[in-house]
Parts: sequence; structure tokens; C-alpha cells
Amino acid sequence: MMRRVDAPFTPEQVAHINEFQLAGYMHSFTCGNCSGCDRDLVATVDGLHCRRCDYRQFWVHSFMADGSAVAGYRRMFAAAGLETPNNQAGPPHG
Repeated sequence: MMRRVDAPFTPEQVAHINEFQLAGYMHSFTCGNCSGCDRDLVATVDGLHCRRCDYRQFWVHSFMADGSAVAGYRRMFAAAGLETPNNQAGPPHG
């Protein structure tokens, strides 16, 4: 069962969530109101929000907030000698 994490988020969680949103490994959370490009939600300590309208979301999956999804995918891609979806080859930072 997937656990979820509710806002408010810590600054560290915000960084992990936004990294997940940009990484391209899995479908990011997107605005439920807007269509087309540039509808990925952006995390802040108060929750996720759309840059184009007032849409908000106040939870994420735990693997998004703890950084484990992005780190795991980076390791998997690096082990296979592949570039990551966002064209950054190699293991996770830090």
C-alpha cells in the first residue's frame, strides 16, 4: 500500500518533490484544470500548485517526498549505462 504525505511539507521534502516532478521517470502530478504544456504542479511547503491557475494539491506519495524514487531510478539507469529521461547520466547527487 502506498503511503501518502500531506502538506505542510518540510523544505527537504519540497526539494525532493520538485526533483521528482522534473525528473521524467514517472508521470508527474499535473493541474486538473489546465490542458496542454506546462501544467506540472510545483511544490512549496504549503502544498503543490499550478503556475497557471489556482489549482492546488495537498498530498504526495511518500516515495516522492523522501527522494527514494528519483534516487532508485538514477541508480537503475546508471547501472544499465543509460541516460536518465532528463538527459543527466549517472548516479544521484550527494
